[in-house]
Amino acid sequence: MKLITKTSYFYLFTSIILFSAASALFYFYISGKLDEDISEDIEINKNTILDYVAANQVLPPVSPLAQDYISFIPVTEIVNQRINDTMLLGPEKDEFLPYRQIIFPVNLKGQHYKAVVQKPLFQKDDLLETFA
Repeated sequence: MKLITKTSYFYLFTSIILFSAASALFYFYISGKLDEDISEDIEINKNTILDYVAANQVLPPVSPLAQDYISFIPVTEIVNQRINDTMLLGPEKDEFLPYRQIIFPVNLKGQHYKAVVQKPLFQKDDLLETFA
């Protein structure tokens, strides 16, 4: 085998390894940034809801057309804030899709509510599939 052939194989295998490693790093970096963005968005939604309740002394109107799903459930016990990922039935009602949700307490005129804000994660998956 000629030296040029050996050198070409070396560069080919080195390139494949480097591109594979760089692709994996890029994928996880973008995935992490998208997770941070989604978590930040639901925190902003939470703060907006709490500010609205404090200013107007009523629960904000909930639009079924909004991208984020917001609900208020009357409860008798205190609700602890938590953020988690869950699978919910998608808008087309034919498959379960990933969502990130924040659950937090809202107190209004002595009544306790469990507020739930859900943001879809399947858009993140679609974007990441574009890169893969």
